Amino acid sequence: MHQQKSQKSNIHMKKIANLFYQPKYMVIWVVCITLWTFLFPIIYKPTFGYRYETIWNDDATLRISILAAIVFGVTVGSRLILYFTTRHNHLSVGQHAIWLLCELTVMCLFCDLFLCLHAHCGYFELLPKILACATLSMAFPYGILWLYFEKTACSRQLAQSVSVIADLKTGIERTNQNAVRFADDKNNIKLVVEADRLIFIESAGNYVNITYENAGKVVRYSLRNTMKGIEDACTANGIVRCHRSYFVNLKHVKLLKREADGILAEIDVAGVDAVPVSKTYAGDIVRQFSTQA
Repeated sequence: MHQQKSQKSNIHMKKIANLFYQPKYMVIWVVCITLWTFLFPIIYKPTFGYRYETIWNDDATLRISILAAIVFGVTVGSRLILYFTTRHNHLSVGQHAIWLLCELTVMCLFCDLFLCLHAHCGYFELLPKILACATLSMAFPYGILWLYFEKTACSRQLAQSVSVIADLKTGIERTNQNAVRFADDKNNIKLVVEADRLIFIESAGNYVNITYENAGKVVRYSLRNTMKGIEDACTANGIVRCHRSYFVNLKHVKLLKREADGILAEIDVAGVDAVPVSKTYAGDIVRQFSTQA
């Protein structure tokens, strides 16, 4: 029983895949949700307990188009807020599920307002029916998109793991005295990388995501361990703690930028986001970075 509870907790604490934050996949999300909103009323024709003519009548296509436009606007707003507020501190699976529930609720509130104004129905009389219908209908596209994103992310991680294994087999990294050896939570060496090629390391529940360069490409490797478990290996090779959830290689930091919510360490590798620096570590990071410069 305790193990089952622990597994459920780990699922909720697991970070959502990076794909959820990439513009390409955000566009896919918005387009699919909007198309589903347009097609579902045409196929199913929900009346919410009223006569069909009351809700849709002769202007059914126009009303459905306006509802789809409302959903499009809410979804675009939600994805933009998600991108700009949480990309440096990714949501867990549980937090993202709550986010989707809030997104769905806002859609229903605006759609309910529109239908009430044009069908002359009571706002709070229609709202529970819209919420129930939307929850049941949107479970399908939300679920399919979530599975698709997770499958794509797993495929990418698998490809990266294959590449890492190939590197390890060559033995090149093992002969380098400047290599950082990362062990899992059972103390088995799983990854060996030259210290200079490490970019940053991010905590992700029971895993740490190690981002480094390999043959000119940015590679991300997920290791089952904690930040505490890899701290000695990092600090011994000049990889410094800059946040409760991050280590960073100062050799790859090109600029420390102060913003309203703290300091961001901008990375000199194309395609890699800035790494947050918390107040706890800010003094040491600024001093070390100044000395290095």
